[in-house]
Amino acid sequence: MRLICLLVLMLGAAYEVQAKAVFAHFMVGNTASFSVADWEHDIIQARDAHIDAFALNIANGDPLNAPSLSNAFTAANNLGATFKLFFSFDYAGNGDWLKENVIKLINQYGSNAAYYKVGPQPFVSTFEGPDRAQDWIDIRTQTNCYFVPSWSSLGAKAAMQAGPVDGLFSWGAWPEGPNDMNTLIDASYLYFLGDKKYMMPVSPWFFTNMPGYHKNWLWRGDDLWYDRWQQVLWVQPDFVEIISWNDYGESHYIGPIHISEFTAFDTGKSPYNYATGLTHDGWRLFLPYLIDTYKNNISSITQEGAVAWFRQQPATACGTGGTTGNTISQLQNEYPPSDIVQDKVFYSALLASDATVTVSIGGVEQIGTWRNVPSDGVGIYHGSVPFNGNLGAVYVTISRNGAIIAQINAAPISTQCVDGIENWNAFVASATAGNTIAPVEPSHSLSDMECIAGFGINNYAGLCSFACSYGYCPIGACTCSALGTARDKPEATGDHGCPAEGLDGSYLGLCDFSCNYCYCPDACTIKPAGYVCQVAPTQDPPVPACVAGTGDGNLEGLCAYSCSYGYCPAESCTCTKIGPKPIPPSASSISSCPAPGMDFDSYNDLCAFTCSRGYCPAGACSSGDSCSGGNSTSGGNSTNSCIAGYGEGNLAGLCSFACSYGFCPEDQCTCTANGTAPALPDALDVIGCPAAGLDYDTYLNLCSFTCAYGYCPSGACASDDGCFSPGDDFPDCNQEFDSIDAVFAAGDSIPMYCRNMYILQVQAQNLTQSLTEYNQLLSKNYDKKFKVYSDYIKSQVQPDLNECMESNCVQYFDCTETKKDGSIVPSYCPGTIWNWQKEGGPRPPRYAPPKAHYHCKDTQGFFAYLASKYKIDNSTVVFGSWDTAYHDSSGEVLWDGFPMAYVPNPKDLIGNSINNLTVFSNMLNDVALDEQDFPFISNTADYVDAAAIPVYMTAQSVTSMSAVVEEAKHITEEKRKEMALLFLTSFLFVLPAIGEAFEAADLTAIASILSLLSNSGDVAVSIYSLVEDPSSILFDIFGIITGVKSLTEAAAARRAMKAEDIAKLGIEVSTPVTKTSKIEAGCLTGG
Repeated sequence: MRLICLLVLMLGAAYEVQAKAVFAHFMVGNTASFSVADWEHDIIQARDAHIDAFALNIANGDPLNAPSLSNAFTAANNLGATFKLFFSFDYAGNGDWLKENVIKLINQYGSNAAYYKVGPQPFVSTFEGPDRAQDWIDIRTQTNCYFVPSWSSLGAKAAMQAGPVDGLFSWGAWPEGPNDMNTLIDASYLYFLGDKKYMMPVSPWFFTNMPGYHKNWLWRGDDLWYDRWQQVLWVQPDFVEIISWNDYGESHYIGPIHISEFTAFDTGKSPYNYATGLTHDGWRLFLPYLIDTYKNNISSITQEGAVAWFRQQPATACGTGGTTGNTISQLQNEYPPSDIVQDKVFYSALLASDATVTVSIGGVEQIGTWRNVPSDGVGIYHGSVPFNGNLGAVYVTISRNGAIIAQINAAPISTQCVDGIENWNAFVASATAGNTIAPVEPSHSLSDMECIAGFGINNYAGLCSFACSYGYCPIGACTCSALGTARDKPEATGDHGCPAEGLDGSYLGLCDFSCNYCYCPDACTIKPAGYVCQVAPTQDPPVPACVAGTGDGNLEGLCAYSCSYGYCPAESCTCTKIGPKPIPPSASSISSCPAPGMDFDSYNDLCAFTCSRGYCPAGACSSGDSCSGGNSTSGGNSTNSCIAGYGEGNLAGLCSFACSYGFCPEDQCTCTANGTAPALPDALDVIGCPAAGLDYDTYLNLCSFTCAYGYCPSGACASDDGCFSPGDDFPDCNQEFDSIDAVFAAGDSIPMYCRNMYILQVQAQNLTQSLTEYNQLLSKNYDKKFKVYSDYIKSQVQPDLNECMESNCVQYFDCTETKKDGSIVPSYCPGTIWNWQKEGGPRPPRYAPPKAHYHCKDTQGFFAYLASKYKIDNSTVVFGSWDTAYHDSSGEVLWDGFPMAYVPNPKDLIGNSINNLTVFSNMLNDVALDEQDFPFISNTADYVDAAAIPVYMTAQSVTSMSAVVEEAKHITEEKRKEMALLFLTSFLFVLPAIGEAFEAADLTAIASILSLLSNSGDVAVSIYSLVEDPSSILFDIFGIITGVKSLTEAAAARRAMKAEDIAKLGIEVSTPVTKTSKIEAGCLTGG
């Protein structure tokens, strides 16, 4: 796991010293009535909170930009320019900025004394805009700006690849679902940024209800304001940006309310103004302490105080207003908001020592507890108490030894709501002690602290809880929740822990640390000292999302389609299955709307999602010109719908029918013509589904559509009572087969729904057996076998090197001679050593003295000559030591730096391949043995197709390797060559499974060696033609094994592989692969 390094940046005296800084996101669009005095007021409030600058969010073409920016910079300069401003160009609100306008604004204000700079460079950020990332090449050149955008829609890795940046700003400030915030997104940014800067987001809350902007959701706030700042103190990012200062429409504002700037509630068509009367000033109370601690590792307290926040209605007291927890707009699984928020009063207190907290709701008093206590007793304490059904005025009192330190008199909790709609925004209030105190600071600075508590998710939970409590809290797997002085660790056991089988490298450090201190859960296993842990390829954990759903009436088809791609809005659809988040097809720009008579709120967003992706059923949606002006008209058929298409294999008839009526899903079908789709036939009261044994996800949407309109072919679809779901009873699939030939021979006697199970069971057995044999070969006979292979290759290369050194190659070398007295002097290079054959024989006078060193003065010229004259690649040559067969009394090698034949040993690469294949084998076995649910496990056909070629290539690799061992006793020249070729062929068969450990240089060496061993018709040459390009389809198939492709992508690559390419793998591979395809398609010859 990547360690986070703290970098201290010092600039020359000519520029301001650049250190860590905290900014607040400021919506310039909310300043229509701002005067210079208003700007000064807010700047003073932010400066008092120790915030360094406002990130001025400016939307493209907003007429407020010019006057507001002028007023803002005037105000900042009036106050001495100690508080700074910088631009955050908003590419989402009003569309993309023109490059020329961005350059103009930066150059206009970048030199202003109040503009925030990194050294001499004006700091610039964005909200989104990755599609214009390449604009910033010219913008940076013409403005010298320091560029830290938020391209969060791409994720950290893709954002780093999108365009030139000096750092990145993440917008991921809120947790997903009913969970507290973690730092996994931050870890991703830190990893991919490398030595570039990270701007970490911090936000207290999120709730928006603005249908005019298609926004109506919340994320969990609750403990977030406290937790996120503790994470800042742990992560120590280069910059922090608070979201936000004044975005009232998303409820995360910490700045003062300006009632005149509530216009967003009107333009956003909010059902009510949910910010009125809900000031959030209290969230700024402790910022000076937190920000100073973040910047300086320590801060002092001179006045104690408290802040409290809560929602003013219990979560189920009123209607939701259509608000969801999470948002389908970001393909998140939606929850009822009451499942996300907690009915609690949250409180934090800045204290010089421990104190008591009590909370009264409607006169009912509770003694509060501290969820979090600062390590030294000095700092911020945090906790909460539940509503417990109580209503009425809220008082939060902090006392010590009976004396009140601070008391918050807050608004009441009630069941009264505006228009019967719940207000999910937070009420925030604060109070400070009446007296100041002498400065008190913690006894330890952050630099003297380490993590003393933390958590992880899923399999990491126990490991992170244990390891973080003792200071080891790797950010890529764990989130630290408390810092403090180091705890004494348990007595070390000396046990060496490794991740359990199938787990990736993110567990390595956690298992090794925890097992050594006597905590070794199921995720870890103890191995002997010095054992090298075997791990699966590291992959990002799957993001859960809806992958199947349904709806009532006309919504059924829309929901079936959209939910399968993670878009399953709770108000219209019911999600029936959760799985890894799918990637939906690319969307077109087609306009859409509900069909006449359909409820706008239920259908509008669904139609927008489905129609833009090629599924626009006329009975539910309209598209194109029929939606002009936002009104539906009769007919409703798009003029640019698909009207013809095709599919492969069993999909052919389904795609032909569905595409002709405008439904042509691109993952299954190919559209061949566009036009005005005809009116659909009368819908039947039929539920369509995939026929038993077919891939459920591939066929579901097509069968649902075609069966409903009268086309329900039995080989592809079933209907009504013939439909099965996971968990339904199936006739037994209890036959046993030991080979694909046996399955093929059984023919039609095998029920359709059992075929994929039997195929995959055979594949899993075959791969398990192959890997067992391969591991035995590697452990017992590999080194001898490699020596035979290596010796043969060297015997073919070294004579050519010697011949070259007899003649033209000497010109590329300088030589020195080591005299008997130890002195080194320049000398001429020996021309040859080849005819010097008898040990101890006389040394001809023209040869160099016994101890000579060759120095290649022109390696480029030398290797170019070898390649041209002898077809020898530099990957098979090293400059080594040559025993000239003449020894002086010391017995030392006499010449060094001499060109020697070299053969790379692929043992480690083969080991990597076997490790990756083992993980894949375990996955196949898990699926193949799940007999109860197998017929409708998602993508069973994908498993079969993705596995076919890797399984049989591995089997053939073992066969070739075994043959090398069997032939090792024969030493004729022809047999030695045959063994060498078998060895190389075996390696080539498993080469695509190696993954990232394989490099281009390895391919070059293979090509050079292959030219010595093989004829054009050999299988090895054919395989090499497929693997020499890492972007080839064979690597896409093996991508499921190396972790770079999904199961669906690998299966699709196999199906796209041409027959002639499969044939290149040899008959031992192509035959079972072809039979597998025939069994899947029902083309059987047996009984």
